[in-house]
Amino acid sequence: MKELKCSPVKGRANTDSDKEAIMRRLLAVWKCMPELRLGQLIMNATNNPDIFYVEDFDLLKCVEDFAARFGDNHAETSRKD
Repeated sequence: MKELKCSPVKGRANTDSDKEAIMRRLLAVWKCMPELRLGQLIMNATNNPDIFYVEDFDLLKCVEDFAARFGDNHAETSRKD
């Protein structure tokens, strides 16, 4: 994947290309965990009920780390077949 550069404003995606890249990567993670709603994914990944001040690149890192830790196992344990 394309390497993202942090903007001069601590961890914020200011350019359209960085915002699009973050959204593509977020979507890729979300597709790996389809049983979660977007809000659930973000809240579980950040473990922070107040995400208003979480910077863009920090949020992306939290989501990708969460998926790396729980992606496959989380999908298996939450199914109700």
